[in-house]
Amino acid sequence: MEAMDIPGLDIINLITLFYYKNDHLRYQIILHLTGERNVLYGEYNNYKEYKVEFENLQAQRKNNFKIQIPENQLAVGIHIRN
Repeated sequence: MEAMDIPGLDIINLITLFYYKNDHLRYQIILHLTGERNVLYGEYNNYKEYKVEFENLQAQRKNNFKIQIPENQLAVGIHIRN
């Protein structure tokens, strides 16, 4: 699977999942896209790194910049329960 470019307008929402792994709080950013698709963008151990990346994604989405998801981070088809 190769890297994916996503136009900012295709992103409906940014979703954050918080969870513990080995007693450490972790953060995931998931892109909710048109066509009811969810793509894992990234996973972070550090809140500051997560927050900077989240704010960058919000700006890219707002300005309709393409967001590139590297191949090693690509996980498509994540199901989010409401």
